[in-house]
Amino acid sequence: MVNACEYVFDIIKLKFDLYNWSRLPRDFDTLRMINGTSYESRWLKQSVIKLCNVIEISDEVRFGVISFDSKDYFFSTGLEEPEDLLPGFVPLQINSGLFTAIVSDLELPVKKGISILQLEEHVLAQHVNVPLYVGHDFRDIALYFPHLCVFEITVEFPGLSINVYQITSAYLSKNAKFVTLPFSDDTLNHIYDLVMLNSKILSYESIVQTLVSSQFKFAFLDLYRCIEQLYQVIYVDEVHTNLGLNNMRADLLSSLDSDLKWKPQESGSLQKIFSETPENNKKELLNVIRSMIDEGRDYSAWLYKLRCSIVHLKSLHNNIHVTPNQWNKIICGLADVASYWYYKYQDFY
Repeated sequence: MVNACEYVFDIIKLKFDLYNWSRLPRDFDTLRMINGTSYESRWLKQSVIKLCNVIEISDEVRFGVISFDSKDYFFSTGLEEPEDLLPGFVPLQINSGLFTAIVSDLELPVKKGISILQLEEHVLAQHVNVPLYVGHDFRDIALYFPHLCVFEITVEFPGLSINVYQITSAYLSKNAKFVTLPFSDDTLNHIYDLVMLNSKILSYESIVQTLVSSQFKFAFLDLYRCIEQLYQVIYVDEVHTNLGLNNMRADLLSSLDSDLKWKPQESGSLQKIFSETPENNKKELLNVIRSMIDEGRDYSAWLYKLRCSIVHLKSLHNNIHVTPNQWNKIICGLADVASYWYYKYQDFY
């Protein structure tokens, strides 16, 4: 615990000019501690954060899962309190052990806008050489770090408690104030519904990227990748059914992918998805495309061209003008199409 506490103060000291010793505060390297109860100490010693379960959006904004006493907890840093809690989420009061564990394990930096004078006067001025010093109250230190929110993930949570990308996707789509782009409530609800299908083949990382993107075209592209992931799946499912095979469809897909290096043709695959998606699940997407192109044109071909206009070099010459409102509707419709297919293939694996 002492080492982790010292590391928190080491992070604070990084704000100072370490190469100019003459200008550092007195007792700069003197021992400092964070006080706490035996329960809080147990949080620090026994809680586990798997770094593979941490999403770093920026220096200050992170999402992750921490485990303690056979329970899982979701946390966010650098964001204020949410307006809407996910089902089965119970807010947890921050304690010194939990705070120290997250800051030290994630190497969370001092938040922007904090001066070295503040740190010197309100943090480093306290140390073991000061009479009656018993350690810092973690709440006094937490003021200088990105805001921390923690929630217990109870059995009532309908998602996958160990999938931090799914949880983060749901958390963001339920709290529009954390999303940079001005998505409509309808769009965020469609994305939330897609996420909460609990699909084992959906790329939740792509959904997170959609929600944290600062440009509509890249948000679209990340969600479009979820459609691209279905290209092999739809053909493998068709072959598996037609041949009456007894092996798992996932095994067939793995063999075709690894042994034959087979990849379906992209535009044809998108056209197949469009044609086999029920009208009710694609009407929002078709309506916005109809408003943007000439009557009679192939809708899936236009959507594929839109995708290519972003990712290929020829985008410099084939730029397609799309307004923010149109982007929002396209993304909303695409999420609805994706929901149909990921629901259909819930048992693919």
